[in-house]
Amino acid sequence: MVTKANRQNVQCPVCHMMVNENNLATTYQARVYVFCSQQCRDRFESNPHLYTGRPGHPAPKQQGHEIIKTVKLKLTETLTDDQCFVIEEEIKRMMGIKSIRIESDCLSIIYDLLQVTAEQIETAIEKTGNALQLGLGTKLKQALVHYLEESELDNLERSGHGHDHQHT
Repeated sequence: MVTKANRQNVQCPVCHMMVNENNLATTYQARVYVFCSQQCRDRFESNPHLYTGRPGHPAPKQQGHEIIKTVKLKLTETLTDDQCFVIEEEIKRMMGIKSIRIESDCLSIIYDLLQVTAEQIETAIEKTGNALQLGLGTKLKQALVHYLEESELDNLERSGHGHDHQHT
């Protein structure tokens, strides 16, 4: 029987949070990795070398790198203060979010690409918007193309080197 005293804590490879070894897990190259959340697991599974490195080359995340990005989403209409508050609170709870600002008809979010993607952010916005009965999925116009973000991740994974970036 496993008790709390018997369980070991391990570090999530994405956010470095300590988690129980029985938490969300996946196997990659015959090694088990444990995650604090589905968000971290998804990030890892999409680009594992960014977190594990390659022989002789530490991963960007292991080197303490962040890849800071900005996504700006154009709104087709202005949101109320209450709607802005609910969306801001939901997005702030995601790992990797550095800041969020909603002004007039523009939503601007600064985030660490090694922890969260624009697509995950948009999914959270759409989910929150639908809960508020706003239909934000159809009201938002994407200003950042996912392809560019994924190309940058692919380049990092191939090169084995990470650099801090500010992209607006």
